Amino acid sequence: MVSYWHSTAHARIIVITIEFLGTAEEYQEAYAELATQRPAQCPNCTGTNINGHGSYERWVVYVERDVLIEVRRWRCKICGKTISMLPSLVHRHRHYALMMIEMALRGRLGEGAMTTWRMLMLKTGASLRSLRRWCAAFVLNALRWLSAVLTVLAVAMPSLLLLDAYGQAGNVAQRLLASSITLAGWLDADHPADTALRVMWCWGWNAGVGRLL
Repeated sequence: MVSYWHSTAHARIIVITIEFLGTAEEYQEAYAELATQRPAQCPNCTGTNINGHGSYERWVVYVERDVLIEVRRWRCKICGKTISMLPSLVHRHRHYALMMIEMALRGRLGEGAMTTWRMLMLKTGASLRSLRRWCAAFVLNALRWLSAVLTVLAVAMPSLLLLDAYGQAGNVAQRLLASSITLAGWLDADHPADTALRVMWCWGWNAGVGRLL
């Protein structure tokens, strides 16, 4: 269930994202077990003296429901950093479930996408303002992310046509969405295409690529 860890430092808080491919309800059911999985070391100082530091609640928004989940926290006794363990089904900067955001991005920005804003509003339950914000942020960060993804895939799959900078793979956002599926397949062949953005998001945070959207 937990595939890998990654983190980023922010003030005195480090966010560690664990991959969880289920729904928010399934995550909450598994929380008692997940909450016992102590990080092997502090991502900041590599210290191993880490104690439980409670939890906090946050909402995960779907089309017709909002789900309240718990996020486990730990504290490193060496450097004093608080370590927050966030499931990959949510984006750190967005309240909507990442699967809802991916639906909007692929519908609006994917190759051959013909989905209107109105259709996306009905499918995701998100406001037009939120949908535009997600897409604009994704396009803004796409070039940096695409470069990082293709650098990795160039080593893993050097013959991949997607790596051809002069090919007909579409614009940067389209190429990033397409490469996310390839990256997910390389990291874990069991991941279906509709979870590719989650996998890329986890990998990118681990690789230090930065904010996705």
